Amino acid sequence: MNVVNLVHLVIRSVNFFMLAFLIIWASYYAIKADINFGIVSSAICIGTPLNCIFSYIFWKEKMNPRMIIGTVLILGGVIMVALAKGAPQSS
Repeated sequence: MNVVNLVHLVIRSVNFFMLAFLIIWASYYAIKADINFGIVSSAICIGTPLNCIFSYIFWKEKMNPRMIIGTVLILGGVIMVALAKGAPQSS
């Protein structure tokens, strides 16, 4: 394993654990502020596609069609959830 791969692995690992800590922290405050937990779960979902995109941009990591489709689907789902949050609900 060369140095570049090791640095990449460390950055991704730190990013994963920081994201997990952020979600725990955000869920605590979401419950405390009586905010819908869907916002927090959307934050969980958006972390992985952003990692894929940033890895492609900064480390020239290859993305196969399966990764591209998954990234687009996850981002599309999060966008739909975000847009639905502002829509009025009918009773």
